[in-house]
Amino acid sequence: MIEGSAIREAGMNKGDIETYHAGGLWHNRVAGENWVLSSHELKDEARLEGTRYAVERGVSHVVRYLSGRLESVDDHRDCGAAELLSS
Repeated sequence: MIEGSAIREAGMNKGDIETYHAGGLWHNRVAGENWVLSSHELKDEARLEGTRYAVERGVSHVVRYLSGRLESVDDHRDCGAAELLSS
């Protein structure tokens, strides 16, 4: 498990969804956990799936560049998940 201070330093809160690259694939995971929610060959696919996970859970979606540096953080708390998922 990833420690709380490391999560905050990485721009995340525990429970946020993170899209990152490792082992030749793009992955989504819950911040603070080591297990993978999904794996994808294309970053765009992983980003879309990560957004879906974040909207469902009402958390932020953190996306990283191939290098691991922070690319973006999209806040999906209190955003009306049903409206976003239906569009």
